[in-house]
Amino acid sequence: MKTVEGIKAEIVPIIEEAAKNPDIYYLFEEMQAKNEYTHKHNIGVWGNIATYLGTKLGLSKESLSDLTLAAILHDVGKTRIPERLLEKPGKLTATEYDEIKRHTIYGYELLKSIPGIPPSIALTALQHHEREDGQGYPHKLKGSNIYYLSKIVAIADVFHAMSSDRVYHQAMPFYKVIEQMNRDVFGKFNPKMLLVFINQLMGTLVGKEVMLTNQQIGTIIMINPYEPLKVLMKTNSGILDLRLEKELQIERIIGK
Repeated sequence: MKTVEGIKAEIVPIIEEAAKNPDIYYLFEEMQAKNEYTHKHNIGVWGNIATYLGTKLGLSKESLSDLTLAAILHDVGKTRIPERLLEKPGKLTATEYDEIKRHTIYGYELLKSIPGIPPSIALTALQHHEREDGQGYPHKLKGSNIYYLSKIVAIADVFHAMSSDRVYHQAMPFYKVIEQMNRDVFGKFNPKMLLVFINQLMGTLVGKEVMLTNQQIGTIIMINPYEPLKVLMKTNSGILDLRLEKELQIERIIGK
């Protein structure tokens, strides 16, 4: 089993380097791969997304290192949740959901007891489900009372969850993920952090292949800054402007 210093020395630098890549579209392929919602998969995706966002927010090297470690370990409390609950395909009962939510407390207690783990890492595990409007858990904290690394990991966590196939739901289409995150800009998440994430994410998609909701494939050639999902595309049949095609949306990112 790796020590804390071992994780920092081996995993953190790899994720930090990957997060410098301006083209993060490849994460979509990782997240939408079926039957790969594994521990190793989660570490790579969460770590990359959170560290990418931290980089774009201008965090210092030390803060980025802490953020990467926090993203890797934020859900460690789920190791104390019965697997039957984590893998339950149907709707959770209120009691079961309350137990799932306790993973934040379990994670905090576990991490703060491990020598070498910075207090900020345990705090992020505790608070990554808190929300700006006070409707999160476990303590219903608001705004400035939520630790800033927790705010970043929360965005990565939700983006990853919505974009991934899980035992209890299928991955949401890309346009629905972005629409939901846009709705959450003022309320659930820190507006500055989330807007930076959405804008940077959409900017990386210029030149990438996507599939539309009608299964048509094309390459994005321009992003509309005011309606980022209404892109200009090049397809086999010519140029397609999604501003004029109200019924069409971006279903998923193919890459290339």
